[in-house]
Amino acid sequence: MSKAYMEDKHIKEFYNEICIHQAISDHPSIMTLHHWFEDQKRFMIVTELSTGGELLTLMQQQKKFDVYDSGRILK
Repeated sequence: MSKAYMEDKHIKEFYNEICIHQAISDHPSIMTLHHWFEDQKRFMIVTELSTGGELLTLMQQQKKFDVYDSGRILK
């Protein structure tokens, strides 16, 4: 994630999100955050592999998206 267009408040929000994700990352329904790094230009985040494509793309392709569909996809 590039820092080039991030304002200071967004960088602080990013740090906050990382702290929250680390605190809850051991939950079985949440993607595991293994490590994160930063240098002068960017943040790098190492998570578990998630396959299957973008959820937003799937939602846009379907005409109907209900609770049953959500549960099936997330499972």
